[in-house]
Order: sequence, then C-alpha cells, then structure tokens
Amino acid sequence: MKTKGLTIIASLFVLLASVMTTGAVAQTPSQMGQKSILEALESPIMGLGMVRIFQSPQIAMRITTPSTALAGARIEGDFAVLEGYRVQMYSGNNNRSRGVASSRAEQVRDAFPDMEVSVEYDAPFWRLRVGAFIDMAEARESMEVLQKEFPAFAKEMYVVRTTIKIPR
Repeated sequence: MKTKGLTIIASLFVLLASVMTTGAVAQTPSQMGQKSILEALESPIMGLGMVRIFQSPQIAMRITTPSTALAGARIEGDFAVLEGYRVQMYSGNNNRSRGVASSRAEQVRDAFPDMEVSVEYDAPFWRLRVGAFIDMAEARESMEVLQKEFPAFAKEMYVVRTTIKIPR
C-alpha cells in the first residue's frame, strides 16, 4: 500500500513538473466542467483506496491557476517562440572554436540526450548553448547540474537571456 501511494505521489510530481516547465496554458477546472487534478486524486474510488495529498497552498494554486508563460509567444508551427534562457557552456573566437563547441556539444548530448543543445555562430564567436528555459531559476538549476557533470567547463558556464523555441 505504501509503494502504491509513493507511486501516485511521484506521478503527481512528474505531472506538476511537466506543467510548470512547459508553461502550457491550461483551462481552469470550472472552464472544463470537471474537478481539478488534486480533487480528482483525492476522490475515493471504490476498491482502490483513497489518496491524501499534503502540500503547501502555493502548489495547489500553481496547479489550478492557468499559466501565462506563453501569452506573449509567437507561434511557429508546433513551437512557441519567446524570450527565455539558455545555459552558455562555451564561447570562443579563434580558429579552433568551432571544433571545441562541436566536441563539447557531443559530450552534452551523450550525457543529457533529452536536453536541447545548439552550436551557434554569431561572427566572430562560436557558442555552445544548452536548454530552453522559460524562467531563470530553471536555467540556473540546470547549469548547476551541468557544472557537476562537466567540472572542467564549469567556470565558463553562465545563464544567458535569448530567444527560445519550445513545443506547444
């Protein structure tokens, strides 16, 4: 029973993380004519037991309040284009910079296959930028993870504000 409860709680956190990181615009439960996810999870179902959720009111408010993160985004096909943040892992302007940026990009792709990795050229600089984050706090958390994974590059990493594309 305890394992089942932990599985449900873990699923709730995964759902919460995906809602918070995608910035998807959600309808309120009253607009949809149904219960909120928290109310649905806490509703008893005959034969399956009951779930109790203990959390701060801020989490409940964040889940049930529609996100405005994509409100000012430009839509391009299946993507929303908006101002956001990336972790810059490398910037160089010598004759080896393209190779260094590409080599590091492959290392990041191998270690974090789900993370967006891009090598960009903005004369005269080659840059390696990782991730696409709506808020700076997310970008900083990812930068800390990257710094632990790649300590040799840690001093070169910082968060930059730039245009990002995220799936809608």
